[in-house]
Formats: sequence, C-alpha cells, structure tokens
Amino acid sequence: MIRYHLLVALVGAGLAFGDESFFEVDQDFKASHRQLLQVDEAPEEGRADETPKTEEPVKVSPSAGPTRFFTELEGKTKNQFLLTVKNGIKLVKYQDGVYVDTYVLNKEAQGKVSGSIIRHSEDKLWRIFQVDIDWKSEGFLGKNATEINGAHIEMNFNITNKKFELVELKVVKLGGNDAGVAHIDLEVKTKTNLGYGIEAPIGLSFGCGDLGVFKPKNSEGISVGVIFPDIQIQVGKVHGGKFGPVWECGVLLPIGLWVGIIVSLFFAIICCWGFSMLASINTMDRFDDPKGKSINVPNTD
Repeated sequence: MIRYHLLVALVGAGLAFGDESFFEVDQDFKASHRQLLQVDEAPEEGRADETPKTEEPVKVSPSAGPTRFFTELEGKTKNQFLLTVKNGIKLVKYQDGVYVDTYVLNKEAQGKVSGSIIRHSEDKLWRIFQVDIDWKSEGFLGKNATEINGAHIEMNFNITNKKFELVELKVVKLGGNDAGVAHIDLEVKTKTNLGYGIEAPIGLSFGCGDLGVFKPKNSEGISVGVIFPDIQIQVGKVHGGKFGPVWECGVLLPIGLWVGIIVSLFFAIICCWGFSMLASINTMDRFDDPKGKSINVPNTD
C-alpha cells in the first residue's frame, strides 16, 4: 500500500513540473535553443556558388637561344620542345674527314625555332616531331679564324606514349664560303665508346655533361658535326616551360659500381665459407674413457 501511494506521488510530481529537470536550467537559454531548432539556416544573400577553379596552362614565350631554345605547336601542349646548352651549340667543320675548325653558335637564331608534325601513325600512337633552328645569315668566327655565315639545324623526334627519341639530325644549310653545302645527314648517336643517343621517358628530360660529337655520315668534301655542350632536352609535354626530372646519359650501372658489387659479393662468400668451417669444428674425444669417473663442476661457491 505504501508503494502504491509513493508511485502516485511521483507521477503527480512529474505531471506538475512538466519538462522541468532535476537541474536548474536558464529559461532564456531554453528559448533560444528551441528557436534555433525551429528556424532553418538560410543561405547568405549574394553569396556565389563556390565552384572548383581549373588551373589554366602557363603560357611560355618562345626562345631562340643561344643557350635556351623553346617552341610548341599552337594549341597543342603535347608537342613542345625545350633545349638548353652551355654557351651555345657548336658546329665542327671537316674537309674530307679532317678537322678544320669549331664554331660556337653564341647568337640568337634570327629564323627562330619552329616545330611541326611531319608524319604520324593512323592510330596516333607515335608521331614525328620536326624542330628547326635557323640562324639565317648570322656570322660566326671559328677558333682557327675561319668564318661561316648562318646555319640551319633540323632535328626529328619520334614521340610515343612512353618515350621520345632523336631519330634524324641534319645540318640543312651552312652559309658563307660553304653556301653550297646542304642537307648533311648526321649520326643520331655520338662517336664514343658507348655511342650516346638522345632519348628519355615522356615527362622526363634527357641530360648529359659530355655527350660527344654527332658526326656526319658522309665525310667526303665539306661536312660538319654538331656538339650540344652540357645538354638538357625535353620533347613532348613540358610543364610550364620547365624541365622534368633528369634522365642521365650513360649506362644504368657504371663499371665502377659493377666492380664494387662483384668484390663485395666475393668477400661475403669467403666470409660465409670461413664461418661455416668454424661452426663445423668438433672437440676431440679420442682419449675419453666412457667407463671412467666423470668430471663434476660445482655450480656453487
């Protein structure tokens, strides 16, 4: 009976106090909280929708040397050419295969640098990108005081989805007293022990401190070779006119590294063999008497 009266008292207290809690709550706070729940947040007036901004490609101005050369096909950023050399491209002149003089093309090319697609596959998996650097009638004095007036170098690159590679190199024109010399085909690999060529994966730049001389295929009469001192070159897509990571010339593992690996491996084999021999040594038990008294070593002091 007492429990029944207590239960009725508690229910009555709950009806009387309504939503009052055990702890005292500020009435102003409850009212503002109820108002925030009832009113939806309205968007700010005049607030524009925030849309992600696409980064526009950086426009790079063409450059015609003497140490930096850059060009691209209009509206086609995947066909770009960027080349830097130290002091300028060099031409090496030969007479019947005998060295005559060396000329440093240390002036800006008057004919600028131009590029064009001369052929491509039907499925466009590869394309030949031709780059022309024309100095027109600029005069250059050689180390042996001979002179040439103008030069025109043509380079053809095969560009695929994986890499770019120099496939043709020509000196189209040589001015001055040798104006009749034209279309000198050059080797696409330098005449060194390793025979360096210009190639690198797409997105990377090819670099070499001493690439060597690209010599003419035919050495009869007047001919020329080309040197790119301390070259760095990238063909295809050049982001913002800046080189990608450098793909160095030469073999992946030089001779010195191979010698170090072989010597270290040989030394490791000798050490392993010596340790295995030491581990196989057993104590001699020839004069032990199994029936004799065994030796007891006390473990306590």
